[in-house]
Amino acid sequence: MITGAGKSASLRFLEFFTFNIRNPNSRAAYTRSAAAFLRWCETRGGFTGLSQVQPVHVAAYIEELLSDAGIETAIGCHTFRATGITDYVRNGGRVEIAKRMAGHSNAKTTGLYDRRNDEVSLDEVERIGI
Repeated sequence: MITGAGKSASLRFLEFFTFNIRNPNSRAAYTRSAAAFLRWCETRGGFTGLSQVQPVHVAAYIEELLSDAGIETAIGCHTFRATGITDYVRNGGRVEIAKRMAGHSNAKTTGLYDRRNDEVSLDEVERIGI
């Protein structure tokens, strides 16, 4: 799909989508993941252009990765959205900014994806008197 345009074009394509990621480790991980997904689209999906890729194909790719890793927990795009928003806010980001990044019109909607209160701390677990 992208590789047909040559190695240089492939690199430029991935650089275009990763230039806003400031952390070099995150940028490298995103680049590897995007490249793996595009290879999957070409080989498993048989796509010849990005316009053919639909959300259902992303879901199929994720399901295949989960299956290959032996993970049986249901995970989807909203799981990744919740993880991203939670990590962003946990690392000092503001919910108002996360709202804009997620394209939400209401901060309460963004708050539904904030999973910081879902975690149980080690201190809480150690309260169990076994």
